[in-house]
Amino acid sequence: MDEISDFQLVESCLEGDDTAWKDIVQRYQRLIYNLAYRFTGRFELAEELSQEIFLKIYRSLKKYRKQRGEFKGWITVMARNYLIDYIRKEKKNWNRYGGTDELDTLDYKTDDISPYGHVEKLEKIQFVHRCLGELSVDLRESLILREIEGMSYDEIATQLSAPLGTIKSRINRARIELARIVNMRRLSGAATGDFGRPTEEAL
Repeated sequence: MDEISDFQLVESCLEGDDTAWKDIVQRYQRLIYNLAYRFTGRFELAEELSQEIFLKIYRSLKKYRKQRGEFKGWITVMARNYLIDYIRKEKKNWNRYGGTDELDTLDYKTDDISPYGHVEKLEKIQFVHRCLGELSVDLRESLILREIEGMSYDEIATQLSAPLGTIKSRINRARIELARIVNMRRLSGAATGDFGRPTEEAL
């Protein structure tokens, strides 16, 4: 039996079919959660924001048109916009972790990884997010969209409603500042070992 298309699920949902909405959530909950986690670096917050994003998607379903492109792309843009708005509203430091060379660690997959490797991977992700959290909101959101989400400069400029030159400048500054923060954290943590764990020498 062929899988029901996203458009068919949307139509059924708009007709009052609760099962269709549950199917949509099940189909895209991992995508939305992963996106929220990449922006926040906190499991519980990512779960909370995912629920808020799905609520926004549900309330906006009637605005979706097949001609506007794939449903997956449509909800991804909506989720990004919601998360960017969240970043802009937050005033204090987040529990984030970072380093330009380590940004690829945020593309986290658990396939073929040992329990020890799983813990080590999570520790690296936490380190990356902590450093990212020290960047200003403007620099952080631009770098996340470029390095983690893989968006082009033009796409980011459109997403953030900023001139292309400004976006390129922000991302360049973010990379330089992030490298500085990573180096400082690593040097300050040398006496206690990686990620703050005491070394045998320190003990």
